[in-house]
Amino acid sequence: MRRKTMKRILSVLLSVLMTAILLAGCGSTPTASSQTGTTAGQAGTTGAGPTEPQDIVELVVQICTLTEPGEGFYEMEAELNEMLERDLGVHVTFERTDIVQVTTDASLALSSGEQMDVIISFGTGAQTWESGMCIPLDDLAAQYGQDILEQSGDYIEMCKIDGELFGISVLWLNADGHGYEMKKSFADKYGFTRDVNKLYTLDEIEEMFEIIDEGEEQNVLMQITTSTSSMTLNSHIAFDSFTQVNPIYGTLILASDKYAPTQVVNLIATEEYAYYAQKMYEWAQKGWISADAAVTTDTPDEILTRDDTVGFFAYGSFDDRLEQVVAWADEVVVFNTQPAGKAGSLAGMMWHITPTCEHPEKAMEFLNYFFKNPEAHTLVQYGREGVEWEVVEREGDNTLIRWLAENPVDLPHYIAYPWLGNQARLPVFEPNPIDMNQIKLDIEANIPDAYTSPALGYVFDTSEFSAEIAAISSVMDQYVATINAGAVDPAVSLPEFLRALESAGINEVIAANQQQLDAFIAQKG
Repeated sequence: MRRKTMKRILSVLLSVLMTAILLAGCGSTPTASSQTGTTAGQAGTTGAGPTEPQDIVELVVQICTLTEPGEGFYEMEAELNEMLERDLGVHVTFERTDIVQVTTDASLALSSGEQMDVIISFGTGAQTWESGMCIPLDDLAAQYGQDILEQSGDYIEMCKIDGELFGISVLWLNADGHGYEMKKSFADKYGFTRDVNKLYTLDEIEEMFEIIDEGEEQNVLMQITTSTSSMTLNSHIAFDSFTQVNPIYGTLILASDKYAPTQVVNLIATEEYAYYAQKMYEWAQKGWISADAAVTTDTPDEILTRDDTVGFFAYGSFDDRLEQVVAWADEVVVFNTQPAGKAGSLAGMMWHITPTCEHPEKAMEFLNYFFKNPEAHTLVQYGREGVEWEVVEREGDNTLIRWLAENPVDLPHYIAYPWLGNQARLPVFEPNPIDMNQIKLDIEANIPDAYTSPALGYVFDTSEFSAEIAAISSVMDQYVATINAGAVDPAVSLPEFLRALESAGINEVIAANQQQLDAFIAQKG
């Protein structure tokens, strides 16, 4: 999704009211009007004529949307139900929620006895499983979710805890790395050209900063860091922090000759982090990072629109064949620092079947349907052709489309958040090339083993360390933002930071994490 769109989305998100709608009754509803001509899982075909009436299974399913559903949402739902009733014998009622409230809303529905068959977790998968809000899916997926398993490959491991499948995730296109995005006006002015076969170091990026600094009459900001956002560390080191924003459980450092890929280390205690902290301090002293970076609540996009900003370290698809669109500049030049990688223990967004679901086999068929039928996936994710989007070009199985509004939030149907399915089979939005999905699949297929975390599918059991983790998190909150912003001298602050982490119990947490990870890897063989 383009940053321009996301900027608008974030501003709308602040005003969204969390509500629950469309409660449905339990059980099955007989219908004489539905037609069957396919077996469950044979999506996208119709029979030769009407058959005997069948019982339609009613499912209530959570869906995350940015704004309250309007008429276009219900029209999408009705069109989807025509497909589901025809192909699966299922009728779905969507229960609207938001990523902030999704787990709370699911818990309230289940505890009150309301029908809720499929729920979503957004960063709360382990909590959803441990609280008994979902059921194991291994047998169901083997029988009714073959398309999910075939298309997900190794990524299905990120939907397991202790080897047990408990959720299904969006199948992302993992082609994004890290790099420095520079406004093309600055790159052209100083003759900087990108070597697409090179991974730049912070020292090499700094050399460009020095040239710009000498050539500009006024001071310019080279790196945009805010109180909640900085990608500079990720651009310097490839690491897996076990799905945590801050490395409170320790870290696996990837693609390193110094650390074993399965060695859990205190990232803050490494030479690499000390180098990073010193570099940020030096940049801030030169005026390359704003003096209020550690406390500002402005977004990077808002800051980068100013004339006195050069660019920032970011996360995105940095392949030359892909259009790098940003909201804050007409064009950018990207200097890659880290390639795409595979890290993180659990998938960030998952769909689960609840223990109160009366027809779990139909719920699994429903989840599988969006992997088997790209038309259904596109319908929920992007809406209807001619209403929310239009075709620009077709080329074989590839389709290039555009929104039918400058801001898709204004369209009759727009959910903004991902919907379940395989992203590689969705249409592509201009100005990207029509074969964008294949380009990203090729990038993903060539991710080096060194950038693949051995902790995929691993979840650290923190139940015996809740006090330590709370204390470690508090210490991280105290120091990380100021170090990211270069606002403190690491010669003073870093030893204090380390002592505070050790007092909070980080060494004990890391040791336990290492022990559990070793057992997980041994079990996998």
